[in-house]
Amino acid sequence: MKKMVTLICFAVTMLICLPAWAQAVSAWADVISVDVSCVDFRSASDVSRQIEVKTGNVVAVTLCNISTTGYNWTEYAAVSDPTIISQTGHEIIPPARVPDEQPLVGSPGRESWTFVAKDSGKTRISMENRRPWNPSEGGWNFTLDVVVTAGK
Repeated sequence: MKKMVTLICFAVTMLICLPAWAQAVSAWADVISVDVSCVDFRSASDVSRQIEVKTGNVVAVTLCNISTTGYNWTEYAAVSDPTIISQTGHEIIPPARVPDEQPLVGSPGRESWTFVAKDSGKTRISMENRRPWNPSEGGWNFTLDVVVTAGK
């Protein structure tokens, strides 16, 4: 009897939770990630990528960031056509560190931007990494050319 009750509880739990879990997994599948490491930027100060996504997809761009050197990425990306894709978020991800210790100066962290593809077409997303007190001094540049097609 105890095994039967356990089996019924398990079956009911699966019937309730499985649809929500499947929906969450399908939402994750719609996220297109673009990651650029510090190694990429050390090889070239201007880095470009190209992607193709579908309307409704979320694009997550994560770039190397060494803010302890005074260089900062722009919080808001420049989007050449915001009717095609628009920024929905920005997050600074600090350097990994040992508990109870300060991160070393120059330790790389990351910054992440999220965008949603709204309409079909082509657009360009651009970000600059500069020192605020000397914006003309060379830094890093990132450009993402995006083609959005209809459908999910």
